[in-house]
Amino acid sequence: MEQWNGDWRPLVDLWRQTLQSTWPVTVQGFRDVVEGGPWTGTVEIRAGSMAGACLGTTSGSVGQILLLLVRPDCQRQGLGRTLLAATIEELAEQGACCIEAGAGAGSYFWPGIPANLPPALSFWKSQGGLWYETTVDMILGLRQEHRVADRCPGELSLDAAIAVAGREAWAEVRQFAAVHFPDWYPFYAAATTGGARNYPLVARQNGEVVGAALLEPNSCLWSPLFDGPVGSIGAVGVAEHARRQGIGLALSARGADLLQEWGMFHAYLGWTWLVDWYGQLGFEVWRTYERAHIKIGRRQ
Repeated sequence: MEQWNGDWRPLVDLWRQTLQSTWPVTVQGFRDVVEGGPWTGTVEIRAGSMAGACLGTTSGSVGQILLLLVRPDCQRQGLGRTLLAATIEELAEQGACCIEAGAGAGSYFWPGIPANLPPALSFWKSQGGLWYETTVDMILGLRQEHRVADRCPGELSLDAAIAVAGREAWAEVRQFAAVHFPDWYPFYAAATTGGARNYPLVARQNGEVVGAALLEPNSCLWSPLFDGPVGSIGAVGVAEHARRQGIGLALSARGADLLQEWGMFHAYLGWTWLVDWYGQLGFEVWRTYERAHIKIGRRQ
């Protein structure tokens, strides 16, 4: 085994050999995720090619395993267990005391372990993974005659103006995220610094930003699995004092309508638990994930 040298290209080849039939990903999408964080990890090279790899990162005391891949002809030989143990040891040295499977400290492919990969679920359980949550991705078809906003509940009475924030409001949007949703601040900061591929959608009451979401056309990592262009809606949040008025639902509906106006066939929601809530707009569960972590002792 050896340390990963930072080259994402052999990882793409390894992904294609192990997961491409179930989770096809574009080269650019894969590269965006891998270049989205300061990853460290361990790889195994056999006969001049990558036989396995495990990458992770840390954020405070939380460690994250981005990916753990073993080439089909090298599976069931203990290589995955060895790669994971080596990477966990390295993350522990960086201060991690809990290792998340899939997401938790940086960019990610999945928010957890995909339910449609039973061997991965079994593997994490065998390594001491503790299941604590189920989450989903959702999808909404946009090729329809009616606006998604028309599906909002009849009792929705929204006294808020919703629009994509122009450059003059970017500082205000960043401040909103910093105060109300600090975990999402990096995403809003990236969307309001110029050159980003996503757009901040905001809701205002009496001139104040009380809600926001991020729209990104042509953005779904798993777009090869869909028949037509896919746009995403993410980081939907409403300030606590403005909740229970339907603002979040209206933001999501307006976001879906904008994606349709921009030529998208589907609206994608990643990593949510609000199945019934988004279901009011017609969103349906697309994939399910099991969230798991491994607790480890902090090194002295």
